[in-house]
Amino acid sequence: MKDNVAKETKKRFLKKGSYSFALCVIVFAIVVAVNVFASQLPASVNQVDISQQKLYSLTDQTKAVLDNLQEDVTFYFIASSATADDILQKTLNQYEAYCSHIKVEMKDPDVNPLFTKEYTEETVKENSVIVVCGENSKVVAYADMYEQTVDYTTYQPVPTAFDGEGQLTSAITMLTNDNLPVMYTLTGHEELPLSASLKKMVEKSNISVKDLSLLTSESVPEDCEVLMILSPASDLSADDVEKITAYMEKGGNVIVALYYNDTAMPNMDKLLSEYGVGVDKSVVLEEDANLYAYQNPMYLVPTIKATDYTSDVSDGNTFVLTPIMQPIMQLASSDQSGLEIIPLLVTSGTSYAKKDVANMQTYVKESADELGPFSVMTVIEKSMDATVSTMAVIGSESVFDEQVNSMVSGGNYRLIMNVISQMCDFEQTISIAAKSLSYENLNITTQTAILWRNITMFVIPILFLAIGGVIWFKRRRR
Repeated sequence: MKDNVAKETKKRFLKKGSYSFALCVIVFAIVVAVNVFASQLPASVNQVDISQQKLYSLTDQTKAVLDNLQEDVTFYFIASSATADDILQKTLNQYEAYCSHIKVEMKDPDVNPLFTKEYTEETVKENSVIVVCGENSKVVAYADMYEQTVDYTTYQPVPTAFDGEGQLTSAITMLTNDNLPVMYTLTGHEELPLSASLKKMVEKSNISVKDLSLLTSESVPEDCEVLMILSPASDLSADDVEKITAYMEKGGNVIVALYYNDTAMPNMDKLLSEYGVGVDKSVVLEEDANLYAYQNPMYLVPTIKATDYTSDVSDGNTFVLTPIMQPIMQLASSDQSGLEIIPLLVTSGTSYAKKDVANMQTYVKESADELGPFSVMTVIEKSMDATVSTMAVIGSESVFDEQVNSMVSGGNYRLIMNVISQMCDFEQTISIAAKSLSYENLNITTQTAILWRNITMFVIPILFLAIGGVIWFKRRRR
């Protein structure tokens, strides 16, 4: 009897064990099948981008370019599976997964040492990408994929931002468009050059940058999409103004930035007056501590007005810093017909303008100071028959300063690129910001800094003391 019971019990255990084993095998097979199936899915489906800066996702601008792509483009990724940059490889996979016209091929430089010679005689570093469309090609160097800074504790370069998507999308646009815009920078009046980083941003947008001397040129070139006049130290000649005016009458675009000085510039004033504006020889200061930085009322943090020229920077999350700005004044005496004056950067109603800054004795508002608000960056659109010309006037060259731009995590250059892109054919220009690999500066105004200083130095310690006193008093009474 006992033997029968033992046999039945053993049978039941074996039966249950067989069921459990079979269930485990089935579950394991399902897991393997799901993983195999998932591995065959495109990167856009089986990879989830949880990075704060969306390092592994394509921007809407890239998607728009790919949606309109009609030609086949191949990315030759010069790397081996062992040495491939992970961020770059995942970015390339996103291009291929999103668009059927994009193909990615990895070329191991050790296995194919002469492959790059088919497209360039220059040395192509590992992890670079050769973008090929038909007979045209462009090498996107690995060094251009990352923005770097020097770590002064080790004196070694440290990557701070990934610019791979911007460079690759720019290359696609360049190879698939025949007529790309050109921006000329005026020379001959001791103008400032574009900073290296801003010039790189402009060229990444597929806008060529060339110098222009109107002394040796009969006119502004026909292919000029934008003419940049960056802080001339001396006045334009009457001939210069005549040539620029003729260019503008054909629908040209001009950006003018003027720094504060006492030099009379009647010809420049004449050019601006044709667009109904002038630059007042004064400097704007802010009384509202929320609208200036570094405890200096001349370091303005103006309001960015929502316009077509500020579409990517007027969301409230971007700051621009504009030190030593002159107000852009609308001239009542000029002919305003056909003009649309669009302020981009505006100070508050408590701002004020001081003249004779060299002899200024105080930052405090005085009775002789003119009261705001002021526009310190203005765009004027002028309609003439069937054409529209555009002039952007900026009250200081400081907006173009690389160090000032870094103080607001690139906000100044994003604004400038917005204006340039709007003046050019937007479909042909690319303005994709590099994706940060590190922290960004926390931009706070002077008043906010004072508030948080008081909270951390006084309010929080007093609060803890009060809580401790209450607890001590309650325990003492027990």
